[in-house]
Amino acid sequence: MKTQTSSTKELTLSDTIKMLCSASIKHLQSYKGEDVVVIDLREIADFVDYFIICTGTSDVHVRALADAVI
Repeated sequence: MKTQTSSTKELTLSDTIKMLCSASIKHLQSYKGEDVVVIDLREIADFVDYFIICTGTSDVHVRALADAVI
């Protein structure tokens, strides 16, 4: 599957997923998420490419991090 951007550059699905993963990490970091870890699951599972884990300093902080990414 390929998508087109306004500059007519074609992106592969893999490129799009990597960009989304990178944007998610930056977003978590902007919300002060700590210890951000990305686990590459492409060779292990068919239903997911990457799993992103981070920690927060309180229950409220963790909920805010989850809401920010979703």
